[in-house]
Amino acid sequence: MENKKRVLSLDLTRGMGALGMVAVHVLIRYGSYAANNSVYGAAVRFLGGPPAAPVFLFLMGTSLAFSKHATLRDTLWRGGKLLVLGYGLNFLRGTLPAFLGLKFGMAKPEALLPYTPQNLFWIVDVLQCAGLSLMVIGVVRRFLPRPWTWLLLSAVVALGSPAMWGRMSGWHLLDGCLALLWGTDVTVQFPAFPWISYPLTGMAFGVWLAASADRDALFRRAAGVGALLLLAGGLLILDRPSFHLGDYFHSGPGAVIAFTGFALVWLAGCQWLVEHIRDNAFFRLCYEWSTHITLFFVVHWIIIGWGIGIAGHTQHGIPMLMFLTVAVLVLTDGFIRRVVAERQHSVSYQ
Repeated sequence: MENKKRVLSLDLTRGMGALGMVAVHVLIRYGSYAANNSVYGAAVRFLGGPPAAPVFLFLMGTSLAFSKHATLRDTLWRGGKLLVLGYGLNFLRGTLPAFLGLKFGMAKPEALLPYTPQNLFWIVDVLQCAGLSLMVIGVVRRFLPRPWTWLLLSAVVALGSPAMWGRMSGWHLLDGCLALLWGTDVTVQFPAFPWISYPLTGMAFGVWLAASADRDALFRRAAGVGALLLLAGGLLILDRPSFHLGDYFHSGPGAVIAFTGFALVWLAGCQWLVEHIRDNAFFRLCYEWSTHITLFFVVHWIIIGWGIGIAGHTQHGIPMLMFLTVAVLVLTDGFIRRVVAERQHSVSYQ
């Protein structure tokens, strides 16, 4: 019998990932070369790396087991909305401010390189990846309902992705779609291959978690499996770094294995925190961010994108980056709270 009780550790994990996500995006957009290559920069890049996008996508798959809207129709509809939202965000955070900055002399074309206002619209970011992945895993879940099959597909994706990267047809319209799958252009940051591996694995974990009578024991086993995956992935990376690590956006099989292992260990760690540390303001803040993670993602990027016109681009040191990270978090959180309050007021009024 499935246990659909909300798992707070999933929300804590997602909320903590949002914190790292903001820090790394502030670093990338506002940080100087020295800041990006400092110990602070390395720490922020880690916090905005494995604990962020891989975990977010893993949890997207996990959450299907606890969702009331997990039918094929629901997943296709939600995935399509995420795709559209992704391109809408590209326009609001990139194309529009870049166009206005160039038009009014606030930015020079060389400052945007390798981007232009036009290609900023076509960036394949995590929202596009999440939308496409959600539609695919919805189909997989409907027609291949066995979790072990999902793990097999995840392994195939991880192993086969390097062979697919950059393969294009030469037809402009079709290549625009293929870019979402395995593009290597500067505008492709989160191609579905290999990133869809994480929600496929997460979907299997979610089924087992929902069916578990002893969730703590399951998380302990997950931590053990995760540690083995981390070790295996790490050894593969050490053996052939250029192939198995690649870059963050085009991770090789070793990196995918290691990041999946990290996700399991990280989730188990957050479960331990929830069970052994008294509820507190930070936990509740993470739960709130997790509940509204899509809105959080959109709002923080719009603030960062337009903030370049005020704070400048890639020129700040560590103290200023810390201040800007806190500022973006506060502004994003404040906007979310206002939206939520207005929604609740509207519902109560009706």
